Amino acid sequence: KGNPFALGDAYAARDKKTLWLLLVKELESGVAPEAVAGLLWWQLKTIRLAALTKNAAEAGMNEFPYKKAQGALRKYSLEEIEQLAHKLLVLYHDAHAGKGDMARGLERWCLGV
Repeated sequence: KGNPFALGDAYAARDKKTLWLLLVKELESGVAPEAVAGLLWWQLKTIRLAALTKNAAEAGMNEFPYKKAQGALRKYSLEEIEQLAHKLLVLYHDAHAGKGDMARGLERWCLGV
């Protein structure tokens, strides 16, 4: 298995191509789409938290991931983060309700970043 956190880093860098390639690699290696969605959800929450707080202590986070999340805010607005989070949440629930394939939905989501 690869480094799943590389997906979060590619997302934070707004590197659509790398994000998609890493997603496909993870899925082909047998990682569950739910695990990938969870990692992306964590990244979105971290970036949003960094946007809404003044420092790592206020966010209840360690300094390293907080600084990385702050760096992502140079690539995304808070509104974009919230829209992408909503789309990811809907994708997750729709897939579990039988309204689509989560792996394909994640690919579309990544390509829409």
